[in-house]
Amino acid sequence: MTTIQATAATVDTPRGSGTRGLLLLVAIVLGGLGNLANLLAGYNGDHVRIAWLADHQSAWIAATYGTALNVLGILALLAAVCTLVRGRGAAWATVSLAVGALGTALYAVSAAIPMALLGLGTQTTVPAADAEALLEYVRDQDLTQVGVAFPGFLLLLVAQITITVALVRSRALPAWVPILFIVGGVLAVLFAGGGPLSALLALPQYVAMVAIGWHAHRS
Repeated sequence: MTTIQATAATVDTPRGSGTRGLLLLVAIVLGGLGNLANLLAGYNGDHVRIAWLADHQSAWIAATYGTALNVLGILALLAAVCTLVRGRGAAWATVSLAVGALGTALYAVSAAIPMALLGLGTQTTVPAADAEALLEYVRDQDLTQVGVAFPGFLLLLVAQITITVALVRSRALPAWVPILFIVGGVLAVLFAGGGPLSALLALPQYVAMVAIGWHAHRS
């Protein structure tokens, strides 16, 4: 009888509890920190010039590892939402997982490609003016933003909406969490581009993501 009761208790343990829920929470926290590091010190392709590349050779560290951690955090968030949402909103959570995972893959690819340009800041083969012209040409001809980054951005934007709908319909979390999540997402989109302001405005959504991870761990 004791063995049967122990087995039943194990079967009834919530799926989000224990080690898996804790790992999701840790991954979400690390993902947010990586994103903040990337925004503050990473590669910002829209405003980069040769002089900036020469002075910020370490930007590849924040951009590479920050992006990797951010990808980990997004995937953990998608898993946490699927863990939390049962019944009402479950279909929306599944859509979020599919769309968000594809968008995250495209985001990872598009973020890695511009880092190859850092070498232009330290090369001595051609004059700085010619290197600047080459940098402009590469940016003008690069199809990464149109063909990879923008579709990834749209998919992640859709995923934010479907996550919000899933959480609202399921009522698995306090109402302020999905509200803060979507409001923070809007702020992050409107003020994207990197720098202290972008990092500051990314904090509301980061707080909501940590809350989602915490509830997934505690459920």
